[in-house]
Amino acid sequence: MPNKKPSPKGKGKGKAKAAPRPRNPEPTPPPPPPPPP
Repeated sequence: MPNKKPSPKGKGKGKAKAAPRPRNPEPTPPPPPPPPP
């Protein structure tokens, strides 16, 4: 299926889904150190 017109829906969907994940990774704070025995 030749696509002459760029699909803003397909392009936006793929870009929006793959961009916010690797681009804006949720900052995960490091776990607190375990208490000494």
